[in-house]
Amino acid sequence: VKFHNYYEKWIKENTGRLSYDEMEDRVPQVYEEWLNTYDEEIGSSPCVYLKNLSRDELMSDFISSFEDGKEPASALLDEIENREDCLSELKTVLSSDVDAVIKIHAANMLLETGHAGDCLDVFTRWVISPVCDADLRDVAVEILKDYASLVYDELINAVPNADNDTKTLIAEIIICAPENDKTYNLLEELFKSGSNTALYAGYLAKYGDVRAASMLYKALDNCNYLEFTEIRNAIEILGGVVDDDYRDFSDDEYYKAIKHLK
Repeated sequence: VKFHNYYEKWIKENTGRLSYDEMEDRVPQVYEEWLNTYDEEIGSSPCVYLKNLSRDELMSDFISSFEDGKEPASALLDEIENREDCLSELKTVLSSDVDAVIKIHAANMLLETGHAGDCLDVFTRWVISPVCDADLRDVAVEILKDYASLVYDELINAVPNADNDTKTLIAEIIICAPENDKTYNLLEELFKSGSNTALYAGYLAKYGDVRAASMLYKALDNCNYLEFTEIRNAIEILGGVVDDDYRDFSDDEYYKAIKHLK
């Protein structure tokens, strides 16, 4: 709020002197000026004020800043990211009883500072837990892709007792790990399930195991146009070829939508 007020005042002072684009370009500069400008209400500049806060005070402000649907100020986040003791507290936040949006912010901050790898056990738990918040699981998947080989065993061991959604998330991660027959078996199971055919075709393409080609070719005969395009792309990525006129999709609803025939 304080920076917003400062920036609004700055805009009024510079309207007519600077163009809209020029004012947009100056935002980082104005933000830096605000950080180092004395604020009578807090008795110092925002920068000095934040640096004088303890770890506990910073983390308390971080948590409370999410009240009423708000988000923490960039200056607060920057200060937390620059404090090693605060980073350890962010790891604690991931397993604490707080809203998912707070955990997502904490996870992203750990990622940005290069500390996400210290919390692989937490992110893995999010993925394999079917009752975990969907947004948390999505964040965990994106992070774990870069650590797929390190979490591979725990994820693949969770497959036998996992539901389809969990298997899908696991598959998205482990296709980034070195090839393993267990990975291929999971991808084959998911593709043959008949659900999310287009998605699983994409997984097979990314994984790159040519054994999938015959399975993909067979699926071309009983799929809609949207699925067809993804299956064909997968086949071509694996080195195969599918003629453009392989099937007539003129009556297919997806074909009509894509070709704007409706």
